[in-house]
Amino acid sequence: MAYLQLTRRAASGNWYARGTLHPRTPRARRIFESLHTDSKREAQSRLSHLEYKLLHTQPEEQSDMLFGDAMRLYQGRRGDSDSFKDLSAYRLMLPHLGKVPLDLLDTLVLERYVEVRHEHSKPSTIERDLTRVRAILRFAAKKGLVSAARVADNLASVSDLVGEYDDQRMRWLEQGQRDELINWFKFDAELHLILHILMLSGLRLGECLRLAPADFTGAGIQTWSIKGRGRKRRHRTVPLHPRIRQLLSHYPLRSSERMFCMSETTLRRYFTEACERLGINDFRIHDCRHTYAVHLRLAGADIDEIAKLLGHTNIETASRYANIVPARVSALTGRL
Repeated sequence: MAYLQLTRRAASGNWYARGTLHPRTPRARRIFESLHTDSKREAQSRLSHLEYKLLHTQPEEQSDMLFGDAMRLYQGRRGDSDSFKDLSAYRLMLPHLGKVPLDLLDTLVLERYVEVRHEHSKPSTIERDLTRVRAILRFAAKKGLVSAARVADNLASVSDLVGEYDDQRMRWLEQGQRDELINWFKFDAELHLILHILMLSGLRLGECLRLAPADFTGAGIQTWSIKGRGRKRRHRTVPLHPRIRQLLSHYPLRSSERMFCMSETTLRRYFTEACERLGINDFRIHDCRHTYAVHLRLAGADIDEIAKLLGHTNIETASRYANIVPARVSALTGRL
């Protein structure tokens, strides 16, 4: 017997089947599956088919592989290659998901995990965390730790949730506000240079703080990022803005490998305080990259060029800037 009913998620608009299969029996199983449609009539039809399928399909044996075990194997897949943030995220997952069998990691479990673990988190943080869960599930299926068919629905559930929390944030500042924020840090040469680099080169915060004097060349700023399944370093060179070049000529270079001694925590504290004092709301350090990209687009750069300068391996990531109309296009349109 199955007690299933339709429920709709406001964020995606899709209908879901929710309920219990074989309630009040040892074979009781919670169901929460996407019906992959926003039409209620179609959802009702698919719900009936799902009930029939669930009641007339022989249940498979539960997997003995726990999510925590799969996570540890995933972490050791390439030695010590995960970043500090990833390792911290895995450690925080364990109390919530560590003892859950892989084939029972359904939408209900994940939703409860998000409610408890990410009660005050931003959508982008939740999206990154769920992406890690999805990567571990895919790894387990690929390595034969669990049947791929057994976790197929769970992978689909994670992907649905990832889509809901991926807010495609794009907050940026006009030139006047941008320069006002940069100049706020004139009281400290190190902070002043860091803000110039973040705003006028589009580097990520981690890329900026690990810069060494040798990374500044006549061609520009040389940096790298680790992306993709191969965990390979991807090098790129970003043009050196004249204002950054001028500041470098007066900046006392450190003898150590890194130019900046300031910690990320200290920088974020100063940055947040400056935004509050200047009345700049909802602006994060990562939004400096968006500001750089938008001003490039307004100056006439195409999406391919922006993706290359930002270090995006997938051009679709930079497609969010496609709706920004370059100033030269606006000027030409006015002449028609």
